[in-house]
Amino acid sequence: MENFLTDPNYEVIRRNVIGLTQNENLKICLPFDLDSIIFSGLLMKYSSGNAYLSFSSTEGCDLLLRNEASGRWIEFPNIGKYFLGKTSFSSLFSLSVNDILPILTGMMTSAIQERRQLTETEKKMVESSQSLGVSVENSFKIPNYKQLPLFVSIMLSIDPYLPELTGNRENSIKLVKELGENETSKLEELNETQRNTLAFRMLASMSKYRQATSEDIIVSRIFLMEYDILEMAFASLLSLDFHGPNRILEMVFNPSFAETMIDEFRSHAMKGFFFDIRDEKNVYKVETNLKSPQLAHLIALQQKGKSKPVVIVDGGKMFSTKFFFPQLKSNGLMRIDNVN
Repeated sequence: MENFLTDPNYEVIRRNVIGLTQNENLKICLPFDLDSIIFSGLLMKYSSGNAYLSFSSTEGCDLLLRNEASGRWIEFPNIGKYFLGKTSFSSLFSLSVNDILPILTGMMTSAIQERRQLTETEKKMVESSQSLGVSVENSFKIPNYKQLPLFVSIMLSIDPYLPELTGNRENSIKLVKELGENETSKLEELNETQRNTLAFRMLASMSKYRQATSEDIIVSRIFLMEYDILEMAFASLLSLDFHGPNRILEMVFNPSFAETMIDEFRSHAMKGFFFDIRDEKNVYKVETNLKSPQLAHLIALQQKGKSKPVVIVDGGKMFSTKFFFPQLKSNGLMRIDNVN
């Protein structure tokens, strides 16, 4: 039975999801993407029996997740399947203080990878989560400006991508000094004139690859205590590329593990990085010292405007992940011999 509803009954879907936690052996079939892994991890977390993930076989599934160009499907064999549109799988889980960080991370990552705004269902989740310690403010779309020096936030800006600033420590410090501040200054210390100048410089940088407006750089920012959900999205994508799903599942079961993921992201990115993207027939070939195909893909989407598999080129060899090449057997960064 198929449910082609413009606004699916999420309460029915959630009841069906919770019902699966009573299975003695639960097999979840899912695509290899962060949102699907987080959702499946939450289901595993509350399962009373054994739970298994399959990224290849769809036989004998108790739950099937599909992420297609038209949107997401969730299928319960013998019950029905539901079309979710662009709404993330993660947002199907009921909110709790122990799960809000992975849920918001799944939602945010889904949105930035698909170049979209949060859906109405996701916005309601964010609104409801404010009673659990989440705060929302309208401000610059640069990572964790509450905790990091401003030049670091600018340097770590992958979405939006800021040519000559993203990944460039020297130029990011130079910009902050031009604003009349120093290496330790934070965004909150800027006055209105300085903020306007910062916005102008960010837009001028983005104009090197597309037209941009203030709506591209001043957006609704979501924080959970010391965690910036935008930075969590970047850190999670890098972690999935480097290590496969195990660390993502660890974060789902133990949200404080997010600190380890963020530390890894910062330790790699704050050294400085570059992306040289070559748009070829079937793939983007990217030379970079930040070897995360999904982060490279975010920049390619902004510069080139269309999605293609990404391979990292290093010393004449090509590497990528199961996210782009589902046939790969390993879950981390793997060498690719043929991209045709």
